[in-house]
Amino acid sequence: MWVDVWLPDQGWTAYHLIPPPPEPRTEPGLSPPRPPPPTQIVAAPRTAPTPIPTRTRPPPEPGRFPLWAFAIAAPVALYPMVVLAAPVLRRRRRRRGGDHRDRGLGAWHEVLDELAYRPARHATPAQLRTATPATTRRLLARGGGELEAAGAVLARTAEICLYATRLPSADDVERAWRAAYLIRRGLRRQSGPSARMRRHLSPTNLRGGRW
Repeated sequence: MWVDVWLPDQGWTAYHLIPPPPEPRTEPGLSPPRPPPPTQIVAAPRTAPTPIPTRTRPPPEPGRFPLWAFAIAAPVALYPMVVLAAPVLRRRRRRRGGDHRDRGLGAWHEVLDELAYRPARHATPAQLRTATPATTRRLLARGGGELEAAGAVLARTAEICLYATRLPSADDVERAWRAAYLIRRGLRRQSGPSARMRRHLSPTNLRGGRW
């Protein structure tokens, strides 16, 4: 608070009724005391919430294969091998087992197996179970060309094996198996790649026909 006072030489002059505070006295050679540093407020660090422990299944030991996986993988891996090997072994037994009559009939049975896989196109399963060499020749004649010629050779040897009093010769048996090979190849050529793959992996390969 102050008031104005008239001075002759200076005019109205502000006059402080309260004198200013005295300056701090310092001894010679000493610096004035420093003000205290401002107080710093340090926030407490945030801590992450403690996770709730969950029960987890321990990982399998290295080097050990689960038994359940082996039980599933083994049949899946063995099925293609078995289903592909079964017709090969059956064909070998038919071609090399028994006498010439058994081998000649084995070639005919190979063709009946191939026809049985396509019953809708050639004949019903019941007709194939009662088929004769003559009916087999007529079924194959529908394909014409190579199938008709090979069917005639095969039927001739099969009739000798079934009805003749003599055994077929080794040349007759060899010609019958050659005709059976041509017939199987011709029938499979009439199908697409996917159908041939299904034929090779079909469960019917495991047992063959009962002729």
